[in-house]
Amino acid sequence: MGGQIIKRYQVVLIFLAFLLMTTVNIKANDLKTIKVNENNLEVIINPISFTGGNITYKDITNRAVLYTPDWPFLKTNRNEDAVEYVAIKESIGKYVIETKNNGENEIPLNGLILSIPTALATDFNIGDIINLNNVTVAAYKHAILSNKGVRIAFNTVNVVSGYNSFTYYNYLYGEKTGTNQFSDNEMIVEFNVETNQFEVIGVNQGANNDIPLGGFVISGNAETKQNMLKDGVLFNVGDVIELIDLEFMKIENVITKKFTSINGVRQQDYLVIYPASTNPSLTTQQNIYGCEVAVDSQGLVVEKGTLVTIPTGGFAVSGHGINEKFVRENIHVGSNVTYNSTTKILTITNNLINQTLYSFQTEADISEGLVNTAKNGMYDVNNLERAEENLSLILASVYEMTILQTKINETKTPQDIGEFIRHKKAIESLFDEVYFDTLVSRRIESRGTWHRPYEMSLSQIEATLDELKNLKFTDVYLETFWYGYAIYRSNLVPYHEIFKGIEFGEYKDYLDAFISEAKKRDINVHAWVQNFYVGPTWYHSSLWDDHPEWWIVDINGNHAITGKPEKDEENLLFFDPANPEVREFIQNVYREIIEYDVIGLHLDYTRYPTGNEFPQYSTGYTEYATNEFKELYDVTGNLVELVKVNPEVYGKWNEYRISKITSFVEEINTIVRSKDSQLILSIAVGPNAAYSKINIMQDWQTWVENGWIDSVELMAYVKDVQLVISAVESANKIVPPYAYLLPGIAPTYYRLPDMYNATYTDAINKNGAHGSTIFETENFRNNSNIHNIFSRGTYKNETISVYASVNDILKVFIQDTLHKFDHIYLKNGATTTEKRNNLEIRLNKLTEKKYYNPIDFHELYEALDQLTLELVLYADGAAYERFMEDIKYFMEILDIKINRYLVNNGHWDITKQNQRPNVYSFSYPVIEERIEEEEPPIIEEKIDNKIGLIVGICVGAVAVVGLGIFGGVTIVKRKKRTIK
Repeated sequence: MGGQIIKRYQVVLIFLAFLLMTTVNIKANDLKTIKVNENNLEVIINPISFTGGNITYKDITNRAVLYTPDWPFLKTNRNEDAVEYVAIKESIGKYVIETKNNGENEIPLNGLILSIPTALATDFNIGDIINLNNVTVAAYKHAILSNKGVRIAFNTVNVVSGYNSFTYYNYLYGEKTGTNQFSDNEMIVEFNVETNQFEVIGVNQGANNDIPLGGFVISGNAETKQNMLKDGVLFNVGDVIELIDLEFMKIENVITKKFTSINGVRQQDYLVIYPASTNPSLTTQQNIYGCEVAVDSQGLVVEKGTLVTIPTGGFAVSGHGINEKFVRENIHVGSNVTYNSTTKILTITNNLINQTLYSFQTEADISEGLVNTAKNGMYDVNNLERAEENLSLILASVYEMTILQTKINETKTPQDIGEFIRHKKAIESLFDEVYFDTLVSRRIESRGTWHRPYEMSLSQIEATLDELKNLKFTDVYLETFWYGYAIYRSNLVPYHEIFKGIEFGEYKDYLDAFISEAKKRDINVHAWVQNFYVGPTWYHSSLWDDHPEWWIVDINGNHAITGKPEKDEENLLFFDPANPEVREFIQNVYREIIEYDVIGLHLDYTRYPTGNEFPQYSTGYTEYATNEFKELYDVTGNLVELVKVNPEVYGKWNEYRISKITSFVEEINTIVRSKDSQLILSIAVGPNAAYSKINIMQDWQTWVENGWIDSVELMAYVKDVQLVISAVESANKIVPPYAYLLPGIAPTYYRLPDMYNATYTDAINKNGAHGSTIFETENFRNNSNIHNIFSRGTYKNETISVYASVNDILKVFIQDTLHKFDHIYLKNGATTTEKRNNLEIRLNKLTEKKYYNPIDFHELYEALDQLTLELVLYADGAAYERFMEDIKYFMEILDIKINRYLVNNGHWDITKQNQRPNVYSFSYPVIEERIEEEEPPIIEEKIDNKIGLIVGICVGAVAVVGLGIFGGVTIVKRKKRTIK
């Protein structure tokens, strides 16, 4: 009760009351045999039973009785001369006698009382051992005691009620107990402020009761426990209740933990302290594979994340492995943390009241900032009005909690604690609500997800695509070639074994079915392929066994990857990227794939195995590769031995392997462009371009800058939003204007909070990307919580993919712009109706022509650029800034489309000409249109049938009316186009 423990009543049992109860004789099966110092003794255990609303006592005259903590009274009911032995549990089934007297003993929660009538003339001593044989006696941590001497013992607090036990619930558990009406019965207890004590306010209350703010509920499960809580059996309304060995509501918890060291490299499973005084950079300078907290000079945790800034005068605690988990689970913003450098003991104090209030004050400031930014910045957020309402509730409750904190720290009154918790529960979900409601859901962006096939029927494929459509995804990266299997009927590789005997309706195979059904839902399908990765040792196709001459070899002669730190890529299998036969084989597989109606080819595992920054973990030492390398670089001797001792040779070896991956990508680019210049060639790559080059021989920056890549799905698989931001910012300096940047994230895969799906995609959008990609469908499929996060967050609005045609994107741009003027800028006085209408006329003029080729795109780009000079005619202040941002974003998409068209159609070789050629230097196909029917609404309806080729659209923009490879980004129905 936190300082308000009720004075223990002196309990005097009135034995006459016991005698008036129903008494029955002992039956043979009531007797159990125990041993005391190897002497057998027959006893009866807890001579009482409960039937309906009645208590029945067993006749214990001249009987030895064993009273356990399950006896529902503080003391025994012996009413004849007897000796009582109080014993404490020593081990399972064994108890040590600690007290011997003639009665009035309290039954210990972790022991028992052996009561023997003097008539039996049995005598034992202190220190003797009571062996229960096969008799089970429970020990308990907590109990409640009434002013009538009734005691109920229990172990479970604020958990789901267990069979045949009592459970204690306070408001920390929730508003209700959530128990089952058929198996539970409950008693309700509340603190009486006037009498300063807990009192029973309800007995025999059934199940799933409301938990009082300043009280608790005792729930009894199974028949006996239910009967014990019936009215008048053991308790009555008005009984005074005391808590034994239990605080009413535990508001403070102290944890101690041994730490590894002060300063130094944080290695596996280390817990390290980094004081500001010895770390002038105020950073720990550790890697991203851990969790840290920043502690200020007062010992208060002020920041928590993957990497933190060390407060001046404070320190950081950094954990890895098992200690990463310890830090995440036990140290929170608002915790108090100290450490002893001599004993190497870290002490963490978590105070429910102080910590909650500190955290809520911090969150309230953040929420207020979000609302003010959205309002003053005139951002098109999800629901500003609701966010403002919830912010008001938050600020009011935090104010009340501040007052309550002072009162609780002084008096610890249960009513105040309960009221504090009520406020906590009332607003703790509102912080997320404010966050969701102040997010921006863009209407022009790509929303992709990687998908590994699992569907065993056409209906399951339809269900998957329906789910993705409902979640407003525009693109799917469908795993088409993985573990050496294909998901289509190939002439080169085995059809995946999971599809053996499976048919997909009218379609010839899984890939055909998935693409066709995706087109019906306007979803783009990219064929996701794994290049040189063949699978793990325990799961791969026959390709591996059929081609031992293609196997990669590591520096130790192994074919399966092994021996790297933390078992990285342990037992994974790769083919040799340098082997011409391997490369030709894979390229032929891809030639098969792009015969299907995919929007493009998505390259994954375009690399060597990891670890190449260190020679001892390097790979690629096949006979072919080593011979070619030595010939090209004029090296003689044993390459394996040379790279171990000669950094110059190892540098050349890296250069050779990088060139093999880069030339492979170049060859794939040639194959894709020769098939169809409008196919998208995209890559899943490491988040740091420089490190990818060193670690996995993946020089993706060169691929992009050479113009081979249409979009980059950067794998920002990290555990902190700041790391996502850093990765996107770095990539944004490389990728545009050559390609689209669509970073990938995997918070659910890495078991991070579901909310990270929103925070990560929001960070991606705010830092220059053109959309986001989620790894992978398995991590959110049929997950209602994550679905809710998508639909309330950055994926709330319908969107159009950046791969769509310029004409369709322009329509959405105009629609989106006018929506913002009508619903935000006008209401905030940043424009007028006249200005808004003039703008609509101005924007509609942009739709008087159609845009199919780089000249068209350039003219639209110039028109938008001119519009930026006229913005003062249409909007002021923040509205001016938001409109400018939207125009610049659209212009960047146009710039990329111009570049992709010129490169993919052979008009521009970036490797030979750095500056983009004049778009007027080339002739483009002329496209005729004829009106067939009315134009459908933007975004909501697209067509599925193939009609004609459009050469004049870049990088996956629609080239065929309804061309299937573009799923949800096709030209509207009313137009048929032909090439002259």
